[in-house]
Amino acid sequence: MSYAYVTRGLVLVSVLCLWSSTPCGGQDLEKLLRQFPSYDIVSSKVKNEGAGRERDAIRAFDALSRHWREGLPARLKENLFERLSNSCVAGWQYLFNHTAPGSKSPVLPIPPLPLGYYALDAFGKPPGAGYLQGNTYAYGSYDECLATDHTQYCNGPLDVVNIATTPPSVLAQFKLGMCLPQECSKKDIEILINDTNVALFQYLSDRQIFFYMNMSLTYCQAERKPPLNDGAKVMIAISSLFALMVALGTFTDWLVKVTATGPQNVDVQVSEKTLLLGGTVKKEEKRFESIFIDLITAFSLFKTVPTILATKQPPSAITSINGIRVISMFWVILSHTYVWSLLTGIKNTAVFLKLVERWTFQVIINGFFSVDSFFFLSGLLVAYLTLRDMSRRSGRFPALMYYIHRYLRITPTYAFLLFFQWFLTVHLADGPVLPNQWGPGSPPYEYCSQYWWTNFLYINNFHPWKLNEECMGWTWYLALDMQFYIVAPLMVVMLYYSLPLGLVNVGVFLFGSFIATGTIAGYYKFDANTFY
Repeated sequence: MSYAYVTRGLVLVSVLCLWSSTPCGGQDLEKLLRQFPSYDIVSSKVKNEGAGRERDAIRAFDALSRHWREGLPARLKENLFERLSNSCVAGWQYLFNHTAPGSKSPVLPIPPLPLGYYALDAFGKPPGAGYLQGNTYAYGSYDECLATDHTQYCNGPLDVVNIATTPPSVLAQFKLGMCLPQECSKKDIEILINDTNVALFQYLSDRQIFFYMNMSLTYCQAERKPPLNDGAKVMIAISSLFALMVALGTFTDWLVKVTATGPQNVDVQVSEKTLLLGGTVKKEEKRFESIFIDLITAFSLFKTVPTILATKQPPSAITSINGIRVISMFWVILSHTYVWSLLTGIKNTAVFLKLVERWTFQVIINGFFSVDSFFFLSGLLVAYLTLRDMSRRSGRFPALMYYIHRYLRITPTYAFLLFFQWFLTVHLADGPVLPNQWGPGSPPYEYCSQYWWTNFLYINNFHPWKLNEECMGWTWYLALDMQFYIVAPLMVVMLYYSLPLGLVNVGVFLFGSFIATGTIAGYYKFDANTFY
């Protein structure tokens, strides 16, 4: 037996004291701890060892709880509930008047506690461990909050502002998670946040500490999965239709193959022109039946899977570009793994910055060149295939079909993925950050609501003008690749008719690209890469 349980219990109860207005003096805390199983045995062992750890810990946590209660002005306690809605007040009362059935903790032998204790335990409490290493995330316990009855999980930034400077400067920004009664509206939560901000400011300014805690609300979530909106229902219906077509096509393809390989020794030979009833088979009906079966079996897994996994290349293929594709794709995935981890939140930023100093990390920092390799492949294939096609057509360039074929080849699949990402991503995962990233009302969701049409015109790298307001921002590559495809004939066609003039023309475009890139980078003072 050790005193680990008592230590853990002290930590838990001290946190509850810090976040509640319940008196938690030394005697009150010890009285509560005595409800824990094995408290007397462990307490006796600690005292016999002469460590005095129990008494010192209780005094320390008692000081912390008194310090927190002293920091809240009387007006926050007395007038707060008068400004909240009746339903929100009833929600708080429900949480502290109803006890959770049994212990919810798999590691702490705690007795049944009011629901409010679990809600307060689920709160994020900044600064967390590793703050000096860059950990500014205090999301709290998302799972514990949503597992508690009558609660909702809310999230938002908490700024620590130094008002002693001119202008005031933000010293730190935390991502804070809160577990609040489900009945509290956004207005109620804003009142709670504002009163807490003002109370803490008054407490700190009275002690000549000129910091201001500015908390704002980003979103609240009462259920793990938001309800399906009309867009999500339509995408589920379309996806289900595709799945049905795959199943029907695969079954039809199997049935056709089984029928074609069936018994051949039949007594009656029926030709194409002979019906069982003595009539004739019309060729139009036969053709329609063949076209219908081809359309259905186009979705067959027996056809699509071997085609996707096929490694055989035609004689005219440039096989070396497959290796470039694979290496570039691995490069893109590696770079984005680090970039997105940094953007969505890591706790050890200082360690990450140490990695950046390694010379081997230059491969990740300069991952932009992996995209350039895809542009190179795209330009190579456009020039190669277009010149070959013009050679077959005796120099004629099919301009109309050149653009129509490209648009129809990419856009239908692109549209399906865009709407799928827009409406269904939030239903495919779960966590404290996801609703703010893709849920209804989140910035990316609203950007898609406003600018989805720019993706299908392939102008989303120009409009909207502000960075990171695009719908599916990473699809800038498709827009730029389409724009390259549009201007490619201005160089390729001239190369076909005159190699010297074509090379000069390419040189002019290349020189213009250098000048434009340098001018834009200099005007906007762009860095060489992400970190330098």
